[in-house]
Amino acid sequence: MATATLTLGSQNRWLADGTTTDWNFNFSGGYISTDHVFAYSMSNDTIPVRHDYVVTGGSFVSQYVLRITPAVPNGHTIVIYRDSRNNGLPLADFVDGGGINETDLDAIARQAIFVNQETLDSATTQFQTSQPALFDQFAQATLDQVNAIVGPTVSGLAAEVAARTAFQNDTGSSAAGKGGNLVGLAAVYGVARTVAAAFAGMCIVSADATGGVEVTSTIQAALDSGASQVILPLGTYLSGALTIPAGVTLRGQGWGTILKLKNAANAALLTAAGANSGLADIKLDGNGDAQNHSGSCTGLTLTNASTNARVSNVWAYQVCDWGFWIKGTGHKFDRCLSTDVRGAQDANSVRCGFLLNDGLSGHVCKDVVLTACEARDSTVPFTNGFILEDGGTPGGGFSKNITLQGCIARNNSYMGFKPKSDQTTLQGCHSSSNGVHGYQTQSAPQDLILAGCTADNNGWCGYYLNPTSTTVTMRGLRIIGSVARNNGQDTGGGTRYGFAFEATAGSTCDCATIMGCDAYDNQGTATQQRGYSWGSSGSFTSMNVIGNSAKGNTVDYLAGASLDLATLTRAENIGFSSAANTLNFTWPTNVQRLEFLAENVPASAVSVAMTRDGTTTRGYVMTRAGCIRGVTIRGNAAITAGTLTVLLRVNGTPNGTFNVVLNTTNPTINSSETNIRVGTFAKGDLITLTYSTDAAFLPTGTTDYDGVVEVMFQ
Repeated sequence: MATATLTLGSQNRWLADGTTTDWNFNFSGGYISTDHVFAYSMSNDTIPVRHDYVVTGGSFVSQYVLRITPAVPNGHTIVIYRDSRNNGLPLADFVDGGGINETDLDAIARQAIFVNQETLDSATTQFQTSQPALFDQFAQATLDQVNAIVGPTVSGLAAEVAARTAFQNDTGSSAAGKGGNLVGLAAVYGVARTVAAAFAGMCIVSADATGGVEVTSTIQAALDSGASQVILPLGTYLSGALTIPAGVTLRGQGWGTILKLKNAANAALLTAAGANSGLADIKLDGNGDAQNHSGSCTGLTLTNASTNARVSNVWAYQVCDWGFWIKGTGHKFDRCLSTDVRGAQDANSVRCGFLLNDGLSGHVCKDVVLTACEARDSTVPFTNGFILEDGGTPGGGFSKNITLQGCIARNNSYMGFKPKSDQTTLQGCHSSSNGVHGYQTQSAPQDLILAGCTADNNGWCGYYLNPTSTTVTMRGLRIIGSVARNNGQDTGGGTRYGFAFEATAGSTCDCATIMGCDAYDNQGTATQQRGYSWGSSGSFTSMNVIGNSAKGNTVDYLAGASLDLATLTRAENIGFSSAANTLNFTWPTNVQRLEFLAENVPASAVSVAMTRDGTTTRGYVMTRAGCIRGVTIRGNAAITAGTLTVLLRVNGTPNGTFNVVLNTTNPTINSSETNIRVGTFAKGDLITLTYSTDAAFLPTGTTDYDGVVEVMFQ
């Protein structure tokens, strides 16, 4: 059964059992309206995922029983809480000349006390509640909120007097004195202590939370106050550019705390330039359509000098240029989200959700980790999910040691991920339904690893490996255990492959490994035209292509001129055609079908080599090692008597596996086909077909027989 883990005056928590759907909750003083009751769950993952439930009047089984379906998963935490803030507005508004009635007075008095308690309970769950001084700090701050709600309209009324009297009279209690009873913390707002002396390390911002009044100076003053933790309560705050000082963390109370960039600010909403800054639990509204597309209108900018920033659970929404612009060293991001970036102009003025470094020489982005971050739903043309720049110098190391773990790029108009940085790992990332490529490399990144990644349903390619530098060689590319599925959805678009190796003319990729990857299209009608494809320009040298599979693509493997076959290592790659369940390697495109002809077969027992392509040349010299798939012999005349035996010979030696015998009982077309990798040849081997007849065998015609040997190259 579900286990209660925390009971506060305005908040109940349980550990879910996976079956309970009706939750009995209890709030001190009840609640004013069902509109003030909310619920969410948190997963038990290493990085918890929050899921908010939609609570309506129909969700209530009774006054204090809330039904949540489907059942909250076993082991997840379910929270039912009260929030009486009413978007920062009093529940009753008094005007000059208007009447004052008991119902309205009761409503705003209850609201004031409830808001007070709810803020305290939020502090209980957000900070270490064993420190009485911490609660005294919140007590004073919430009294200020009581005054802000009640004071302007009913100053001096009994509700406010009672609240202040209770606060002043309880001078001796503390959290410890109450025996650690968390329910008793509902009254701790009454402890009279000096705020600054009690807990100088924290500052709670008291400012207009309706979004209708600019509060830049108020928030900046709090950030500059010397407090290490600046708390921005629930609400919407309209602001210009703000700076987070070194050692300071700005913290909201979830995505219900919204910091909105004012019109025509044309700047970063938040900037951090020092060491150990932080940002958490807040939504950044970039107001992107009201900015000037300057290239610096971001949700959060970490400058080149910033170090060791910690950013968690931040949503950058409708920014103009970049959701998060990350430079500097040692930063960690987790569970951050960017959506609906607004300011892209064209292919030379792209924008993205997460920009790491930039293209300016000397700027750095090093030792940075992004975990479970997501960039999605940016549909303005030329908008990417993640761009990892090279700092203006391909392979120069200005951007390096960057890790993206479990990150997602989805439904962006341009690329999902665009890594150009060095010593970079994308692990378990997912790129889906983006307008062009799922992953695109450019420049000449050194030691780029894509491990366990997925690209599906993107417009063009799943992975577009595109070295572009003509002065620096791209080295150390490793794509391990990654999947390309059903890409090429933009059937009017350009290159539509699973894994596309397309170098710019004059550029080189050296020492790359593609291992254990899958490129498949299971839609019935393939949009992913090729599984693995090497283009015609540039050069891919010393490649290891091992243990990969392809199925359902129009063509599974295609090696163009850019692939250096002399330095290629290939083993155990499997492909199937989409039309039939047979092997369909188009690797390379030349010498797949070896054509032979036999004309005017003599009526004598002889052994004669058939001619190649109808010329006088007999046999094919193999340019690369490979294996023989099968032999097909076709007869052009009815067989009246005798027997024809056709032998496949490698360097003159018959290969008994591929003998084909035609006689009077055979049809005029007969074939022999074997399993793949049966019958191998080496580079330089000569492959021929020879026939032998007996005196009773009397075919007629100018081209009596022809043969096809199907080969596949390693």
